[in-house]
Amino acid sequence: MVCKWCGMETTNSQVCDWCKRHPLGEDPSLTLKREAELARSERESLVKSLVARINQLLDEYASDGFLSHEEEARIWAIVQQYNLTPQELSPVLPKWNKLRVLRSVLLGDMPQQTENIPIFLKPGEVCHWTTAAKLYEERTRRVSYGTGPGVSIRMGKGMRLYLGGIYRTSIPVHELAEIDSGTLVITSKRIAFFGSRRTLEKPLKSIVSIQPYSEGVQVHFSNRQKSPTFITSDSDLVAAIIYQACQFAEMPRLFKLVALFAGGVSQEVIVPSQGLTIGRSRDNDLVIDEPPVSHHHARIAVENNQLVFYDLGSTNGSFVNNTRCSQAVLKSGDIVQIGSTIIKVK
Repeated sequence: MVCKWCGMETTNSQVCDWCKRHPLGEDPSLTLKREAELARSERESLVKSLVARINQLLDEYASDGFLSHEEEARIWAIVQQYNLTPQELSPVLPKWNKLRVLRSVLLGDMPQQTENIPIFLKPGEVCHWTTAAKLYEERTRRVSYGTGPGVSIRMGKGMRLYLGGIYRTSIPVHELAEIDSGTLVITSKRIAFFGSRRTLEKPLKSIVSIQPYSEGVQVHFSNRQKSPTFITSDSDLVAAIIYQACQFAEMPRLFKLVALFAGGVSQEVIVPSQGLTIGRSRDNDLVIDEPPVSHHHARIAVENNQLVFYDLGSTNGSFVNNTRCSQAVLKSGDIVQIGSTIIKVK
C-alpha cells in the first residue's frame, strides 16, 4: 500500500505515520504538540505493558512463597532497561515491597517499627509489625433437620399429644463470626489486637501453632483458649512474622558483627550470650590496638534478645551511625565506630 500524500510505502493505512505526524501546511507548534502527545501515548502504552509483565513475574516468583535475589534481579533489569520511575511502578510496588519484607523475615531479619506504635512497649520489647485486621472467632450453633411437627392435641394441663410428626434432629455447626475490626500488633514478646469493642493480648510463649489461610491467619493458644482468626490484606506476611517472632522468643538469637580494622583487615565476630568487651587491652573479646582506643573502651551486651551497646567511659568516645553516644540499641545494618575501626551489625 502507498501513502496518498507522499507516495511512500505504508501498511494498513492510506497515510504513512510520518504524514500523520506532519500534515502539510500545519503550524510547526501544532506538529511539536502532536509529537509530544504521541510520545506520551506510546510511553503510557509501554509502561502499562511492562507493569503488567512485572506483576506477572511477581506472581510467578511468589508462587513458592519466596522472592529470591536472583528473581528480583531479573525484575530490576526490566526497570533499569526502560528507566521506569517509582510513579510508573506504583501499581506493583506494594506487592513488590511485601515480598521483599517477607524474604527478609524468612531469612531471620525481622522488621522493626519505631513510629505510630499503638501500645506502650515493655523494656527490651521491639515492635515488629502493625496492620489493620478484623477479629473473627469460632461460634457454634445447632441446625435442625426434619419436617413439620404434625398435629398437636391437648390432653390436659401441661400435656399434649403429637401425631403425624417426623422426628427432628439437630447437629452442631461451627462457623466464624466477625467480632471486631482494629489493629493487630506483633512484638518480640506478645501479639495484641485493639478494636473498638474487643482487646486481645497474649504472650508469644502461649502460642502453640499457627494456621495461615489465603486471607487470614488463625492463632492457637495453650490451655484450650479460644483460637482467634485475624483477617488481613497481608496474611502470609503476618503468619511469617508471628512464626519467626515465636522462634526468636524461645531461643537466643545469634548475633554477628563484622569489624573492619585500619589497613583493610576484617574480622567476623559472633556475640556470645554473655556479651563481649571491646578495647586496647589483650583481655578484651575484640581487641583494637589503636592509641585513641581506651584499654576497656566499650561493651556489647545481649539483653532481651537484642544487642545493646555501652560506652565504658572511654576518653575519645564511641559513635553509632555517626552519632556519639554512651548507650544504644543496635539493629541489623547499624555502624559502630571506635577509633578508626568500623563495626557493622549483621
